[in-house]
Amino acid sequence: MNELKYQITQLVFLVLLGLGGYWALTHLDNGVTYTRTDLVADRGDEIALADDQVNAVNNETVLVAPDEGTVDEVEPEPEPEPTPSDSNADLIADLQAIVDANVTIDSGANGDRVGTVQEFLALYFTDKTITIDRDFGPTTKGLVKEFQQKELNGGDGRVGPNTLKAMIEYLEA
Repeated sequence: MNELKYQITQLVFLVLLGLGGYWALTHLDNGVTYTRTDLVADRGDEIALADDQVNAVNNETVLVAPDEGTVDEVEPEPEPEPTPSDSNADLIADLQAIVDANVTIDSGANGDRVGTVQEFLALYFTDKTITIDRDFGPTTKGLVKEFQQKELNGGDGRVGPNTLKAMIEYLEA
């Protein structure tokens, strides 16, 4: 009888161990990956930015020689720079629509609303490569928690009205 109890106990233990392993494998996250082309592209953006800064300094003053032989300084008209809120107007509108719908997004959710949150996270975390797969998995939850820690001084990884409003405020700033 004791032998049967021992075998049943071992069987239950193995089943629980198997279920725990299955859960771990289905919930593991690939994490953030960096490819060589991403790193090279980021470095190329830095070089292009430096070139633009040099060109901006070189173009500050333009000398024009009129017919009389005198030299006048002509300042070029500054080009209006797009503000972050202008370039992100669609994203802000999408985030506001989620706030207006009074929706809370949590693990396991998927669809356009999750894609909108992932688009914001891709803009917020410029140092990370974020895949916009419209699936609220462990990676998205971790990034939301990180955003909440930085901007809201804490959070649980769920996207509710307060988190969405903080995202909108960040984009409008």
